Amino acid sequence: MKKDKVKVTFLPQNKTVKVEKGTTLLEASAKAGAYINSICGGDGICGKCRLIVKKGDVNTYPTTFLKREEIKKGYVLACQTEVIGD
Repeated sequence: MKKDKVKVTFLPQNKTVKVEKGTTLLEASAKAGAYINSICGGDGICGKCRLIVKKGDVNTYPTTFLKREEIKKGYVLACQTEVIGD
């Protein structure tokens, strides 16, 4: 069965890509050619790939790298956040 695709746009580069639901934001950024720092290679152990989700549906896994204030502002770790809707 073919998975649904969702559109992800990375700012300020304004690079858009369509990816399958369940793709991490880090994987989507690589496909779009939008660089996100991730020195651990997406293992969720460095905290460097933080970004803000402006809109859209995502599923993010808990992390100790983000403060409560950052989470309230929409920060996530790209490697620990899956896209589930536009």
